[in-house]
Amino acid sequence: MSYDAWTMVGAALGWLGWLTSWILLLPLVAVMFGLGGAFGNSLRSLLARLIRVSERINDGLGWLAKWLAVALVAVVAIVVVQRYVFGVSLTRMQEGATYLHAGLFMLAAGSTLLADGHVRVDLFYSKLSARGKALTDFIGVYLFLYPMCWLMLNMSRDYVARAWRVWEGSPETDGLPLVFALKTLVPVTALLLAMAGFSLSARAALTLRGRPIEDHEHHEALTGTRTA
Repeated sequence: MSYDAWTMVGAALGWLGWLTSWILLLPLVAVMFGLGGAFGNSLRSLLARLIRVSERINDGLGWLAKWLAVALVAVVAIVVVQRYVFGVSLTRMQEGATYLHAGLFMLAAGSTLLADGHVRVDLFYSKLSARGKALTDFIGVYLFLYPMCWLMLNMSRDYVARAWRVWEGSPETDGLPLVFALKTLVPVTALLLAMAGFSLSARAALTLRGRPIEDHEHHEALTGTRTA
């Protein structure tokens, strides 16, 4: 594709992002205006559906990341054997380990957040009630997570655009010609974290308003089935 074509694609994705960013405000609307009446029921239903979409995407990429971990172990083992047993060093294999390592952590960032697997300095959170935890999660998402995601997207925009414009590859002649794809993981990770943050804030909003998503509802949302 030409430079002008990629510019149009980038502009279209940017506008799509702005047009859909209002979704992130729905949990805030739920907290401010409540979930009573027909409007509240519709909003709760919409939040539940969006939570399902967000968690399915992140869980699917988290499942993929597990296999990237297996591939990473295999590639590193091959690199070590090649270098120390056969005296051979292949740049593409070494760079492949870097790509797999980056993909493993960056694609699994959202699912790890949903599973509460990120490092937490927990002095008070574990002792809070369900509503206290929900309030902490809600404030944390809007005060810290979303601004960080916005910063990652804003700072990486030109950085990634330049890489795609020239199809940036490895500085080594025998390296992988996929640096542009590696750099694209930065905005992708920001989007996955924002989606995970939406799920956390939406669940927190429903809990704060006394209408949390129950375990059986979560199972039905993920499996697409209903219990009698």
